[in-house]
Amino acid sequence: MKEQQKILSVQAGSAGSSGHPTVKGGAREKFITEFLSKHLGNLVSIGQGEIIDSDSVPGEQRNQHDIIIYKSHYPKIEYSQGNYAFMAESVLATIEVKSTLSFKNLKSSMDVARKTKNLKRNIARGLSVGYVPSSILNFLFAYKCEAKISTAAEWISRACEELSIIYPKLPKSIEERIRVKGPALDGIYILNKGVLFYDNTPVTLTNDNGRNFYTDYPWLLVSDIENSLLWMFLHLQTAINHLDFESTNLLPYIKDIKPIHSNLFNPNA
Repeated sequence: MKEQQKILSVQAGSAGSSGHPTVKGGAREKFITEFLSKHLGNLVSIGQGEIIDSDSVPGEQRNQHDIIIYKSHYPKIEYSQGNYAFMAESVLATIEVKSTLSFKNLKSSMDVARKTKNLKRNIARGLSVGYVPSSILNFLFAYKCEAKISTAAEWISRACEELSIIYPKLPKSIEERIRVKGPALDGIYILNKGVLFYDNTPVTLTNDNGRNFYTDYPWLLVSDIENSLLWMFLHLQTAINHLDFESTNLLPYIKDIKPIHSNLFNPNA
């Protein structure tokens, strides 16, 4: 995975030669998409577009996601070539890709993630084996950040304060922690610098005893210049790699459709 990170760094440098930010950003999204498509397996597919739920209204403004990881057996609605609408029930995770992480785009991504977390999913679960996330996971991947990773951690606190987002304090045991739903972003991965993630995942560096000394700050900061891509891959793969018997109720998507009453089939009319 370290070699893959080096390749990604080289590709990003090549894309940086473009003088247009849209071309530059699009190329860097493509590099991440290609990496995930090759490594996450065939249980999921990768797309981009928007996410809808049973309360979505046609024509309303919705967020466009750079990368959407969804269950392959679910349908999607095509708006144009390469742009789709995905049902919230089908989505496992989203990734926003930034060329350079700043407070401004971190705050924006935090706000988008909060809206995604609030989407309604009509899923009834039976037996499950392995880690099943309590909501859609929302990640931010940045190719670089001029500030220190500790500064990025301060940005998280500042963004949450300005957006009135409160991350719950986490319990001690990992069995309890993984059942806590994060309210917005779940992880921030900065290439060749490190990662920050809400510590409600089984892929962590803390054990049940190690949780005691920083319960007031539920994010974990890992200054790891060689493995930021690996961390994102492991968090995604762990969320995907489970056995889950679930039933999806799609009837709420047609709840506003009214039946047509007619005397056509009434012979006494």
